[in-house]
Amino acid sequence: MRKELVYLEMPKVASGSVKKALKYKKAKCITHDIRNSNYLSLVEYMRVDAHKKFAFTFVRNPWDRLVSAFYYLSKGGIKPEDKYDFEKYLKKYEGDFTLFVHEGFKTDEIFEQMHFRPQFQWITDDKGIQVTDFIGKYETLQVDFDYVLKKNWRFKKKLGVRKSGKHAYYKEVYTPETREIVAKAYGKDIELFNYVF
Repeated sequence: MRKELVYLEMPKVASGSVKKALKYKKAKCITHDIRNSNYLSLVEYMRVDAHKKFAFTFVRNPWDRLVSAFYYLSKGGIKPEDKYDFEKYLKKYEGDFTLFVHEGFKTDEIFEQMHFRPQFQWITDDKGIQVTDFIGKYETLQVDFDYVLKKNWRFKKKLGVRKSGKHAYYKEVYTPETREIVAKAYGKDIELFNYVF
């Protein structure tokens, strides 16, 4: 039986490429954009006829994702709310990533911004139970996307070229101290998704 694909869009994890590929005429897919809807709507949606649905998402190395999000918002993002969030969360750091990590993670306020929120929070319910059937990785995006489509729809679709931010490779941006701060801040993501620096 072909299942309805339910894609949970994760910020800064190639969602543009995935959504574009899912517009393919053979794919019947519901996309949950966490920017525009309460993520709990996915939990409720999946509870109805759950056996007919296959929910999936992609995650990304937290150190890499943080660098990508920082520079994306520092350049103003692409949506009006991105500019507002830049003013609220990042402007005071004047593009200094090291300063941002040292100061920004002293409180939990930074996690209010969707690009900085830990990924596990988007795919677990209020009891901490995973609501997606499959979690792919940004680092193996095409392979994992092929798996989702082949398992449920018996076809493949090549993903378009991912937009890459114009900034240094993430490993070059960190100091030993900032690397450790981020490891603590995103410890659950790192453990659950089996990431290393």
